[in-house]
Amino acid sequence: MIRVVIDTNIIVSALLQPLGPPAQVFLLAVSGSIQLCITGEVYAEYEIEIHKPEFFRRENHKSPKQRPFSVSKA
Repeated sequence: MIRVVIDTNIIVSALLQPLGPPAQVFLLAVSGSIQLCITGEVYAEYEIEIHKPEFFRRENHKSPKQRPFSVSKA
């Protein structure tokens, strides 16, 4: 199995553009086709970025606890 580290900008791009190439890479990781390898520092960066206020869409504003996406440590 291919092991990868996905940069934070790819995660953010995948969430903002669900049909783009970053989303395809993200879906490979979620589906188990590739193995996502991250450190605690990278995980912390994912969490910080996806919880920034500017990441919320105004019409779909949800608090971080209401979001369907969460990166889990393996």
